[in-house]
Amino acid sequence: MRQIRSFLSLSILIASLLAPAGALATNGDILIGVGTERGMGGAGIANMAQDAAGGIRLNPASIAGLEKNRVDAIGTLFIPSVDARANLGAGATSDSSSANYFIVPAFGFAVPISDRIAVGFSGYGISGMGVDYLNKNVGNTAAFGGMPAPYSNFVGALDFKTTKQLFQFAPAAAFEIVKDRFSIGVSPMINYGTLDLGQGMQQTIGFGGKVGLRWQIFDWIAVGAVYKTPSRMKYSRVFDFDGDGTMDNLRLDQPQEVGWGVSLMPIEGLLICADGKWINWGAADGYDDFRWEDQYVAAFGVQYAVLKWLTIRGGYNYGASPIRNDSGFASGTSIGTGPDNLRIQGNLMNGGEAGVFAYEAFRTLGFPAIVEHHLTLGATVSFKEHYAISLAYMHAFEASLNETGTLDGQPVSMGSSLAEDTVTIGFHFEF
Repeated sequence: MRQIRSFLSLSILIASLLAPAGALATNGDILIGVGTERGMGGAGIANMAQDAAGGIRLNPASIAGLEKNRVDAIGTLFIPSVDARANLGAGATSDSSSANYFIVPAFGFAVPISDRIAVGFSGYGISGMGVDYLNKNVGNTAAFGGMPAPYSNFVGALDFKTTKQLFQFAPAAAFEIVKDRFSIGVSPMINYGTLDLGQGMQQTIGFGGKVGLRWQIFDWIAVGAVYKTPSRMKYSRVFDFDGDGTMDNLRLDQPQEVGWGVSLMPIEGLLICADGKWINWGAADGYDDFRWEDQYVAAFGVQYAVLKWLTIRGGYNYGASPIRNDSGFASGTSIGTGPDNLRIQGNLMNGGEAGVFAYEAFRTLGFPAIVEHHLTLGATVSFKEHYAISLAYMHAFEASLNETGTLDGQPVSMGSSLAEDTVTIGFHFEF
């Protein structure tokens, strides 16, 4: 018991130190993969687990039928390239976010306790986003410098920093209902989240669960499905939304997800995967307040065992940006000069003073999780019988979000661009 407590304490420490502080993720704010599946575009819901960390995250049923114990330690270097631009009436300006490099950890183990039952545990950084425009003066205007804090930052120089991160702990159990053919897996989830909207970091814990199915129809084809519950995440005293001097709470729940997939093995050594996923951003408190829409994701991956000791991978992932474009917005600079009646979970944005403009800056510049197209490559090199190292690279092609509107009747515009690169290395042990 003491060893388990020590392991969990160490896991939380790792999560707090290494989770993606300010990184932006790929399907909305969710990483497309945490293990070897990253090299296959995040696909693999119907696969037998190739590593414990990624297998449990994709589909807990995937660890059923493992013949050996699996232990994995994985790290991802996340390199986002984020730019903001604005024209608030004093000329167009742009600058780059200073949040450039982040480390995202993952680890896991899976243990077969009989020929039909396996248990495991996985921990991974799964979600993160944010930017750092402190001292950048993106807005290039002093016209709104007299606005009350904190909106003098958003409505004036657009000088701000945001950070959201989530680390997930997922114990799992899987059962083969039909030997070597049909399995079911369950995984309760503990979510540790932090959120900083420029007025201090707040932490919270949420709970959820995942259930998965895997059916090996024939030796050459398998299908899988998984459902993840929503998770309530409440951040206390995180931001003064209505500008009354009191810090307000914010619900920013993790959305429910439904995923499905098929895996084909047409010849020995060749694996072809195709997955689909629905992410219900539009019903998740917090995300719906900032007008995120449901997202449908398609992932495709190919894996080939070139040699006994070398496996190579490639993949593609697409998910349309969930952030709605609100071009045509209208705002004023003080109470009564515009239709500034937006509320965030009951709080009138800035008390109605330039609230619409602050809201749009918050959405488009503070959390531009907008990339859509991703290409991935990966490889695993096996050493002897029990040890392997995997590598994966992902490139998310640049995407942009541009909005136009009016501020006191005068035209204004703002927008963000985002591209991403990641490099992942994993160490895998079987015994």
